[in-house]
Amino acid sequence: MYEKTSCNYQGTNRSLSTETVGTGSGFHPGENKALYDEFTRREKACRSPRCLTALARQVLSVTADTTYAGMLLSKALALCVDFEENLKVAEVICNDLKDLNWGCCVYRRILDKNLDAEMNERAAESILRALGDRGWARRIYAGLERSAETPVRLAALARNVNAALNDFGWSRRLLEKAEAKLADRGDAVMLADAVREILNDNDWMNRIFLIAERYCRNRFQYEYLIEMVDLKSGDGKLLSGILKRAETKLTSAEDLLYLARTVLFRFEDESWARRIYAKGRNATDAPVDRRFEACLKHLEKVSV
Repeated sequence: MYEKTSCNYQGTNRSLSTETVGTGSGFHPGENKALYDEFTRREKACRSPRCLTALARQVLSVTADTTYAGMLLSKALALCVDFEENLKVAEVICNDLKDLNWGCCVYRRILDKNLDAEMNERAAESILRALGDRGWARRIYAGLERSAETPVRLAALARNVNAALNDFGWSRRLLEKAEAKLADRGDAVMLADAVREILNDNDWMNRIFLIAERYCRNRFQYEYLIEMVDLKSGDGKLLSGILKRAETKLTSAEDLLYLARTVLFRFEDESWARRIYAKGRNATDAPVDRRFEACLKHLEKVSV
């Protein structure tokens, strides 16, 4: 809608001469000299886009003087040095000044810069808030999809597409792309959480947890996975299956000690825990320490 707007007009025709102040409304400076003197004093004291933008909004609120507010916003743009400042001024131009064409031109200048993916996403969100231009936002997100190479980036994009456009179908396709690129446990756990959060699809989430399991090699990796499965899924059958397969995969005494404790704590299955402890005791690296022996003695007591 606004993406192709001609930008020959960029707000730069807003003269900074005080002769034009007040011409954007029926509120005349000559009749309200004290008020405009105060505005001028504050304007001279402003050294940042934020200060000038706040003053412009107050001018509009009190006087509806679009000419003077436009002058202030032009000065604010000239002082902008970072991405967020430009976005804020663009939103005020659209939402408060109601100059959508000028705001569009500011957004185009912002997007012409070398922005990273997160900046592009924030720009799209800002465009939706200020211009309501879903088509423009979709084209920004589509460009980000073409350049997204990792599961983390695709999942983040899926979250933004869902939140900004409420497009479940597109979000699902992005998550499917992310799943096809999974190559480690951390990304798989992250994606499982994203699937639950965005689509509320517990079956798909659990399938991705099983992908994460493939990359677990020691107790630390299993511990993180088990905590996440318990927190996000709560599926006892899934968790039990992960622990049973871990029993066949883990071989060190410390890993088996952790696994036995986990079984005892989460399932209160003493015979299963004792079997794992026995494997740990017979492991070649089994430590002779109080912690390990205390666990064994506890199991011996509860089995009596």
